[in-house]
Formats: sequence, C-alpha cells, structure tokens
Amino acid sequence: MKQITQGVDPLLQAGKLGAVLCQFPWSFKNNEISRKWLMTLFSTFKEYSLVVELRHASWDTPAIYEILDKQGVGFATIDQPVIGQSIKFKPILTGKIGYVRLHGRNYKTWFGKKGDESTKSKSPAARYDYLYSNDEITEIAKNVKAVSEGAEETYVIQNNHPWGQAVANAVQLKSVLGETDIKVPSTLLSRFPHLSEIAQPEEPEPEKES
Repeated sequence: MKQITQGVDPLLQAGKLGAVLCQFPWSFKNNEISRKWLMTLFSTFKEYSLVVELRHASWDTPAIYEILDKQGVGFATIDQPVIGQSIKFKPILTGKIGYVRLHGRNYKTWFGKKGDESTKSKSPAARYDYLYSNDEITEIAKNVKAVSEGAEETYVIQNNHPWGQAVANAVQLKSVLGETDIKVPSTLLSRFPHLSEIAQPEEPEPEKES
C-alpha cells in the first residue's frame, strides 16, 4: 500500500489526480470472495477517486452497479474483443466519474501468446495493434456522450497504441464530439493522412536564440 500511496499522493496534493484505475483480468469473476476483495480494496483506498475495470461478463449486473455507485466508485466502460464471457461495450456510469477505455477490437491476437505464429502475436502489444474505423469512432462517441451525462468528469483512455493509432483515433473522436480547430504534429498527419480532413498541422515553434 505504501508504494502505491507514495506514487499517487503527489498527484493528489497537486490537484492533478483524475482517478485511480483498479484493473482486473478476465479471470477475475463475480463471486463472494471477489466481491469481498473489492470491498476491502475500496475501503483501503477510499481517499482516492477510484475506477474499477472488470472484464468478465459475470460482473454485468444491476446489483454490482448499485454497489459501485453506493461506494462512489466509477465503472470503466471498456471496448474490447467480445469473446465468450467478456463484458460488452455499453455506457455505464457509477459514482461521479465517467470512464471509457478503448482496447481495440483485434480479435485475431487478443488471446494470442508470444511467439504464436498462428495469431501473429509476437509480443503482448500485438493485441492492441488496432485502428478504429470512422464508423466505430462514431459509435464510441455515442457511448462517451451517454456516460458523460450526469458525470462530474469523464475520461476517455485509448489503449490501441503500438503505432500511434490511439493518438489518431483520439483526434477523430474529438472531431466527432464537436471539437474544431484541432492541431496535431505534422508527423501524425504523415502517418495518418486521412486526419488532414479534420486537423491542421501545428505551427513549428520559433528557434531560440543561442
């Protein structure tokens, strides 16, 4: 606990801490032991704004959302490949913080193992190697709007990052949500030329005199 608080407290004291994400794997399922573990976690770190990311579909129940809301804990609405008993992407708000996390939809490599040629997954990052389409970004924007209704703050975290896709999709999402006059590095436009329809290159900073 001390290691965590030492890293988080400076952000909290500086007013720069949005939320602390408590992330759990698909194998963490809804049962009595897991629920007690969560309640202990929430009690231990109650001084922070917490958001919990649960990936197994067994957590997708009104009773769980009610518990999180009473505890003031946000629920991470996640977009991921829906395989078997994986939780689906839908707008959920508990507590005061809206939180949307995008992992991509790379079905071929999601459960692939390192060095598995059949899935072309040579590294853990391969599962997040995904670029959302315009239609998918429009769908995501609707969920972001729904989550943000009633929330004091809403965060959208993009985890489809190996080759800059997260940044490109963030620009697209900003545009769909109504933001204009978007400036991006010219290198991003070179990598993703379709962004030129909604964004402009940043002006280079003037050289400093030596």
